[in-house]
Amino acid sequence: MLNIQKALKSPLEEFTFKSSVSVDFEPETFSNNFVDSIATVNMNYYVDYDNVIHIKGFVDVPCKFVCDRCAGIFQKNLYFDFEEEICKKSETDEDDDGFAYDENGNVDIQEIVKNLIITNFPTKILCKPDCKGLCQVCGVNLNDQECEHQNKKIGKNNPFADLLNKLGGKNNGSSKK
Repeated sequence: MLNIQKALKSPLEEFTFKSSVSVDFEPETFSNNFVDSIATVNMNYYVDYDNVIHIKGFVDVPCKFVCDRCAGIFQKNLYFDFEEEICKKSETDEDDDGFAYDENGNVDIQEIVKNLIITNFPTKILCKPDCKGLCQVCGVNLNDQECEHQNKKIGKNNPFADLLNKLGGKNNGSSKK
């Protein structure tokens, strides 16, 4: 929890907030990927003359990922910058989806960080940019070893043989049309 009472009394003065924030998620939130329960938050904030909090900072959270191509498990920190504007909580706006601070000047940083992690979570997760993935025939991880299927040509009974021909590839199973 962040209390901004001091900032409310000193408009435009910049303050710093650094903390470890607990961010527990349900196990199925990120499919097979796992977000550590502690995120590091570093941010600067100030309050303008309209009592709007302006926050700028970054979040760093350790994660355990499953590669989308090879299914290998690896650890990497999810790091991202953010900017937010937070207004005072209105008693009439109960359906407001934005973040707000209460009458005591408290801001729920945990909820902000959790939402930031969800919105910044990668859609494609690779263990390395040039991950070769798995062999579609035998399932061997092509990053670790080669297999006999890797260099074989696509046969004419393969459903992708025509596509390969249309793209100008070579195919030992059928002739070009």
